[in-house]
Amino acid sequence: MNVLVTGATGRIGSHVTRLLLEGGRTVRALVEPGDARRERIEGPGVTVIEGSLADEPVLREAVDGADAVIHLAAALTTHGHADDAFFEGNVVATNRLLRAVRDRGLPMQRLVYISSDAVYWEGGGVKPRYLPIDEEHPRHPGTAYGVSKYAAEELCHTFSRMHGVPVTIVRPSATADAAELVDPGSVFGRRMFVSETVAAMERSEAAIDTDLLAALREIDDGSPKLFVVANLEGATNQTTLNDARQTAACIVLAMDSDAAMGESFNAGPAGGYDEAGFMAHLGARLDVPVVTVRSPNARSSWVISSAKAIELLGYRPTRTPFDMVDEALAAKGAPG
Repeated sequence: MNVLVTGATGRIGSHVTRLLLEGGRTVRALVEPGDARRERIEGPGVTVIEGSLADEPVLREAVDGADAVIHLAAALTTHGHADDAFFEGNVVATNRLLRAVRDRGLPMQRLVYISSDAVYWEGGGVKPRYLPIDEEHPRHPGTAYGVSKYAAEELCHTFSRMHGVPVTIVRPSATADAAELVDPGSVFGRRMFVSETVAAMERSEAAIDTDLLAALREIDDGSPKLFVVANLEGATNQTTLNDARQTAACIVLAMDSDAAMGESFNAGPAGGYDEAGFMAHLGARLDVPVVTVRSPNARSSWVISSAKAIELLGYRPTRTPFDMVDEALAAKGAPG
């Protein structure tokens, strides 16, 4: 099987590419010009197609000869995009890709669209209807990013009904590579380390929590510090952060399984964890203090259920964020 992977060099896409190759597939990798991460995926079995989702001739070349498509490329919240970029990168670009598949005029075995758990989040501090959040939870996105992923899901389903291409939706929870959890300069470090979060919020094009920014500025003295957000009563939330290798495994299983046709699957860890406990673990391992910031805008607990993927796909998430921190520090030679 020859599989087109968009976003092939990203934190999930590079692992998807590796797993496809290990499974005896060949990969057509759509890669942005000048992508410094290209070396992650180059090698036997990979055809690199240089271009973007905005380039329709490149898309036609990319889908030519592909038996399946895994569509990962997207405008992400971690990059601080303004709202217009989400619609261009997630809705318009997905539509271009679907047109290229249609215009190819050949059978396509499967199209796997990588959405997000943001389709469930109503925003504005609204709590989920229930926990853990499974695939039956209402999709009522309350952010521009969430609605762009919702719209792209519907585009894919409509395309499937019109043209007979089996579509599967995978909705990852927040996903990281292990090394990102111990790197203050990573997209996750810029949400956990005080100075880096302040700097990221100050340059963001998207709307920010000005109360949180003010609170972080008060405790930012330039020294390394981690923070955790609590509500006004001091309670912190439960959440789900997944290892990128596990998310990639779920995506490949979804592509392979007949039971996945027409279905949607959450892809997260085996269960939720307490954010304060995780930050305490990270702070202890890095020997960095953790400060609790109370906020009226503290996010409610957000725990994604992966039970459907576990039952129907044979998905087996085992790594926790605690394991990821320990693994990343071991790789750097830190004492256990």
